[in-house]
Amino acid sequence: MEVEAIRDGLLLARSLNLQHILIHSDSRSVIACVNRATAAPDWAVRSIVDYIRSLLSSFANVSFQYIPRTVNRDAHILAKGAAVLKLSKKYMASFLTVPKSFQLILIYSLLAELHSPCGADPPYPICTIKTNYTGNRTFHDNLKNLFDSLSSNASSLSVSGFYNTSVGNVPDRVYGLFLCLGFVSQDKCKTCVDDAIQDIQRRCPNNKQASVWEEYCLLRYSDRNFFGKMDDSAPLNQTNPLNITDPHKYSQAVKEMMGELSIRVSNSARLYAVTENNYSESEKLYGLVQCTMDLSNIGCQRCLQIAIGELPDCCYNPLGARLMSRSCYLRYELYNFYEGAIGHKSPSVSTTYGEYFKFYFPVLLWLQP
Repeated sequence: MEVEAIRDGLLLARSLNLQHILIHSDSRSVIACVNRATAAPDWAVRSIVDYIRSLLSSFANVSFQYIPRTVNRDAHILAKGAAVLKLSKKYMASFLTVPKSFQLILIYSLLAELHSPCGADPPYPICTIKTNYTGNRTFHDNLKNLFDSLSSNASSLSVSGFYNTSVGNVPDRVYGLFLCLGFVSQDKCKTCVDDAIQDIQRRCPNNKQASVWEEYCLLRYSDRNFFGKMDDSAPLNQTNPLNITDPHKYSQAVKEMMGELSIRVSNSARLYAVTENNYSESEKLYGLVQCTMDLSNIGCQRCLQIAIGELPDCCYNPLGARLMSRSCYLRYELYNFYEGAIGHKSPSVSTTYGEYFKFYFPVLLWLQP
């Protein structure tokens, strides 16, 4: 909840004896509440807003400002990393004792770490530059009509997150599909597909074959009929920029969970499965797997098994990862990155992390001494 982030940020600023605070948030409703332009929607939020207002006397000046998400990139990236960042109380106590200049260096170092390419934001394109349709007007027009069809069907009530079709005649026929992750709403699916259509044209210009993964969906097209054929070539991986403290124990938990999901998904009509497993006394491991629905159940399972086999080479040290191919997708994190129904829970994995101090910052605070 963003009001909680603002509250915790102000408490941190007060502990640092900072006096001039500028808080940016991309939530209009939250900024309106703390500025008392509108009433808080419920008692729980109202009590936090009242507490925030009581903290203002601790500072010389505090300003709450709304900014669009498109210009709030640092806070967005920091929030994604902070959602899984765990700092011990001992570390935080040490942090608060160092000079403020060093504290700010640490904060900026965290931002730089979260901006690193290994944790880059989507889109994630898979381009095939060997073939292009430059100068082929017929293929160009067929591709445009394909995009129009995919976009319109993304908002169709009869389509449940997956659609494939083809447009035109051989040799200029174009085949295409989209897949939205199973927890995504229809409106979010439509928005994602439309974004993917724009991104795939920008990232893979004039390619006769291309794919792009967005945050919530896959878009793929080709001049060849790929429907029903499992394709694990040129897979992409994106990892959380933060590392786990015990990679061996974590890898065993991930391997067990992903193996379980790959079996369960093969019995799913939507070729989609999620689960959450107890990882420690205070943490859960969340996982998701999904395949394009043109695949057979066996093809889906095979695609995921190949992806799971890639994990030791790329993804067991980070706190989380996602692997994306043209036919399947898997992801795991130590925070709940999906919405919707959860599968059965596995027994707890015996491991101890001790006490952790967590920060969640969906807002960006500019701190001045």
